[in-house]
Amino acid sequence: MAPKSVFTFGTKLKTDQISSTVDGDGYGIVVRRDRKGTDDSKFFLTNVVAGTSADGDWPEIQLIAPGDKAATYHPKHPFYLGYDRVTVNPILYVHALASGEHVDRVQHTNLTDYELSNFERQKSDFRGCSKFFAKRNLIALCDSTDNYRIISGHEDRFAFPTSEALQRVILDINITGGLYPVPVALMEAKSGSAEARRIKWWNKEDSTETYFASSNTHPEAIVCFDDYIVWYSNGSNGSTPTIGWIDITTTGTPTTSFEYFSASSKIVAITKSGDKFKDGGHTWYATSDGGVYHFDASNSKATKMLSASDIGGASSTVAQLWADSYFFHVLSSNGLGAAFKIADVV
Repeated sequence: MAPKSVFTFGTKLKTDQISSTVDGDGYGIVVRRDRKGTDDSKFFLTNVVAGTSADGDWPEIQLIAPGDKAATYHPKHPFYLGYDRVTVNPILYVHALASGEHVDRVQHTNLTDYELSNFERQKSDFRGCSKFFAKRNLIALCDSTDNYRIISGHEDRFAFPTSEALQRVILDINITGGLYPVPVALMEAKSGSAEARRIKWWNKEDSTETYFASSNTHPEAIVCFDDYIVWYSNGSNGSTPTIGWIDITTTGTPTTSFEYFSASSKIVAITKSGDKFKDGGHTWYATSDGGVYHFDASNSKATKMLSASDIGGASSTVAQLWADSYFFHVLSSNGLGAAFKIADVV
């Protein structure tokens, strides 16, 4: 029997992403984004109190762009919830394309007045930011000149320039390292190159660069614990679905060895909760046939927990998985979603 959801969403408009900051006691915020036509979005919020949604109808967040300029929040760009490192108030980070300027920006707002500000540091507002990721009070990004950064507030915790702008495309970015955070980048060689995809990170003590690359795997998305980088791959031809992982203390450029688990069907999504991959953390993945699995890293074993069809609607495929410290969210390809207690899906 499938676990019972705590609440559902997406019954009116098609939801295309979820982000949340609910703590282990069940207190926090969940924000969802619904598509508004093809090129714009609406954001909605619910407060979670003692593990229950306190806002039945999810009030809309009316974002106010900087300087009252028109702005588009395109569904293709991710958004994240974090919190201010001083006040610990929640912050929403969005990737915006300013109308008429055709310049990407990372913008942020508190969840009181919803007035957006461009993310600024000194004279740079990271125009042209290709990818970013927010976690707690940290932001990882690759800016317009392909500098990798971890930022807390408006101060660099990590900054590293690269000359790869002409050779590789950044597909995804994340954070590892715990108390000494470093960015992790998933990148692909530009058209015409036969080089394998790379996952790159830096040693937290001396910033020594390491990247993983193997012709036997083709990482499609990454999630990061404090001690491991985890990815899923379906192989170069889509016929060898695996969950792969590598210890961040591994060094060498390149490194090709890694551990992996073979899945039964093509993998379409992955997410995680917790800090340690094998010590209290959780990993889930979804397959193309609609199955959602919990992966036990210590025993290299996967257990099917539910199916996309369990959250209602006609869809049997999963579009997104997301987890915080309390909830595990499943979003189907038809825009319906549900939140489950993590304790019920491990």
